[in-house]
Amino acid sequence: MNETFDFIIYIVQMAGVAAFAIYGATVGFKASLDPFGVCVLGVINALGGGICRDLVLGIFPPIAFTRYDYAITSIVFSLLTFVYSYFRKNFSKSQEVRDKILDIIDAFGLGFFVIAGVETAVWKYGYDNGYLAVSCAVLTVVGGGILRDVLVRRVPTVLYKHFYAIPALLGGILYFELSKRTFVNSYVSIVVTVVFVVVIRIMAMFLKINLPQAKGEKIE
Repeated sequence: MNETFDFIIYIVQMAGVAAFAIYGATVGFKASLDPFGVCVLGVINALGGGICRDLVLGIFPPIAFTRYDYAITSIVFSLLTFVYSYFRKNFSKSQEVRDKILDIIDAFGLGFFVIAGVETAVWKYGYDNGYLAVSCAVLTVVGGGILRDVLVRRVPTVLYKHFYAIPALLGGILYFELSKRTFVNSYVSIVVTVVFVVVIRIMAMFLKINLPQAKGEKIE
């Protein structure tokens, strides 16, 4: 049971890495970066949050630097994204449709990384600190994106648009509470949480739901 569950968590983590690498690489491509730059953004978007989380948890070196499969997965999907985008004709056309598809992929990555964040915190410190576990879920989700946006010199989108951190927060609370209940099947907890997070994120995306934004001078 434990080995099977650990394998499921591993698959969830790798799926999150792939999804976030695709999103980060796309940001790099839109910023007119070369293949190396696109890979850097893809890797940072995919692994940056987990690295920040591990440092908070006192895991040193961070898992991303002791398991080569995470880096390889993020690099491969970043390169595939670059190749697809580069050779795709009329890339500028139907951009809205492609952005929606990308956001849906990212929504699943968000759900997967919520699971990874809580599971890593629980693996390290158990269920004694729910605040820490939920914080790690949010940090795993948003950390890489913040670093990514800083590299392309823009205000991190999580701070002013894309209803993003809230689904991660709510998903983290939900998964922590479900996973510590012995009468709730572990696999059910994963599925329920991922579906919950993805539905909230996609609803916010299609209904254009954002938190109220301060009306100040635009930051360049």
